[in-house]
Amino acid sequence: MKPDYKDRRALSLAARPGRSKRRADRTSPRRRIVPFLVVTVSAAAQTLAQKPAPARFPNVIIACVDPAPSSRAKACQTWVRTGDTLYELGSGNTLAVERFGAGGVVISGKEGNSQVTKTFSGKIVANHVQGTETMDLGTLSPARPQYNWFARFFYPPAGDPAQGHYVFAACENKVTIINTANHATNTLNLDPQKVTGALTVSPDGSKAYISDLGDPRHPADLFVVDGHSGAIVPRFSMQNTPTPYGVSSLAISGDGSTLYGIGFDKPHLNSAIVALDASSGAAKASELLPKTYRWDSNQHDPMLVLSGSTLVLDDNTALDFALPPGAPLIFGSNGHGLAAFPDGKQICSREHLFMIGTRASVRSLACNAISPDGTKVYASGQLLHNQEGTPATNPYYGSQVGGLWGSGGLGVTSDGATIYTVDTDRSMVYTVDTATNLTTDAIPVCEKPQLLGIEPLRRR
Repeated sequence: MKPDYKDRRALSLAARPGRSKRRADRTSPRRRIVPFLVVTVSAAAQTLAQKPAPARFPNVIIACVDPAPSSRAKACQTWVRTGDTLYELGSGNTLAVERFGAGGVVISGKEGNSQVTKTFSGKIVANHVQGTETMDLGTLSPARPQYNWFARFFYPPAGDPAQGHYVFAACENKVTIINTANHATNTLNLDPQKVTGALTVSPDGSKAYISDLGDPRHPADLFVVDGHSGAIVPRFSMQNTPTPYGVSSLAISGDGSTLYGIGFDKPHLNSAIVALDASSGAAKASELLPKTYRWDSNQHDPMLVLSGSTLVLDDNTALDFALPPGAPLIFGSNGHGLAAFPDGKQICSREHLFMIGTRASVRSLACNAISPDGTKVYASGQLLHNQEGTPATNPYYGSQVGGLWGSGGLGVTSDGATIYTVDTDRSMVYTVDTATNLTTDAIPVCEKPQLLGIEPLRRR
């Protein structure tokens, strides 16, 4: 007996790797790579909540403690601003900022649920702080051990917004536009009755195209989000397209004229690829994918990325689907774990690197984005710190290595200088300087961002 729509929809969602739980349960975010973080509000933070915090303190502080002057190992943590407090990535500790300015720096907070309270104090020199960490051990001991403490801190950039580019962070039914010049944000509402399915960014980085996911009673829509105006211009219904329920993956041609998406056909039995006019939303062409991508198969609802002049699925199948002739070659990302190398020969798909057109994985490698020159891959995952040597002997001392903070989308700017990565749990987008591997800003965005869109790469 043929299952009804709801049965097929449930089976479809359940089989989508890394995405099923979110679609089956709207209260659960997309699959996370990082471990769950427990936020502990310290007593110091609660006490200081009644006092005004310094009007201006940094968005990011990289704090390092030297537990023993003779030791080569340094313990470093990244603190990001959340309202009037600082949140320590990894531990979940919350710290209160008592003072930050010409009069010095005083920051304090409890260590998890323990009795131990840490107070960091020092003087500002340029964009550094030099001082001490003092530990109050409570009833455990009357001793108050002190250690050398130093930190680097970062404020948002102060560039001309008219010269900025745009990064787009898509949430359940909202999108936040970030201006790269000054990290100013603008959040727009999408359809509150539906959820975001896919995101891609125009070749010039000025627009984002977002498809939500609908059903037979509520056809999907395609939103065109303009970074310059900060508005949706316009919104197209997908009701009369070959994929009326929306698409779960989007790509765009190098000339910006055509969108490519993958979604279910009208009977909701097969996955289909569709070409849409980027200016009108009208369907140009479509075809069904092989039967292995049917709703009841083990391989369906694939992801899609454009690699030069070839559309490639996340299982490394190259599609024979016509692209506009003469369009510039671009190498995209689907916003969540699928990206193309700018040599046009490889893709990075979740946890594997493939040579295009082969089913064999070249190597197992977690990756979310590729550097513009194709020499580096970036993955969002567990935060690890470089604790070897000293700032004088190691230029990457205290930096993030082995992964970047984030639990969702990740992208690198076209000049390769900055990484933007989503933290779904904290509703943040972090920026990372690729030259130093240091987190340089924490940007509040819409609630529980899932996808991140950034200007696609071009062949160099």
